[in-house]
Amino acid sequence: MTPVGTYLENESNEVKVLNNGKILVAASNGVLLSEIDFDFAIVRYNSNGTLDSGFGTNGILLSDFNSVSNEARSLQIQSDNKFIVAGKINGDAVSVNPNFAIARYNENGSKDTSFGVNGLVSVNFGTVSNNLLLSEEGLECMKIQPDGKILAAGFTYEVMLLAILLLEL
Repeated sequence: MTPVGTYLENESNEVKVLNNGKILVAASNGVLLSEIDFDFAIVRYNSNGTLDSGFGTNGILLSDFNSVSNEARSLQIQSDNKFIVAGKINGDAVSVNPNFAIARYNENGSKDTSFGVNGLVSVNFGTVSNNLLLSEEGLECMKIQPDGKILAAGFTYEVMLLAILLLEL
């Protein structure tokens, strides 16, 4: 077991064994600040199960999309050993609505700055016109096609905000 945050909830969602026998895990960590903040957490283990100290900080790499909550859901390894982590972010610098999120890293764990903006891509499928609704979006899985393109799948829907009215009779 590897704690990757200071909050009780840490979740791993995908595991890949690399050609060199090392193990890469896509997860979400929780950090308890004034509110709970999650980041993409990628953990790399040596083939014997110990943390790979040459990756990230003591084997753990965290990525934040400048949002309240970042949840890693899917992990794929490219043929050049770069890897892609995808999931959802709950509110970014522009929107409080959740969006699809994809990050690409070099083999050593550094962000691939040739991808998106500094290695990160956020996709918002739109907002709703009714101010009592929010759109909820999340990427659940992805695959890399033989031509190198990324195929991503997830969900989007509208969420009704709960309104409580006090009527005096």
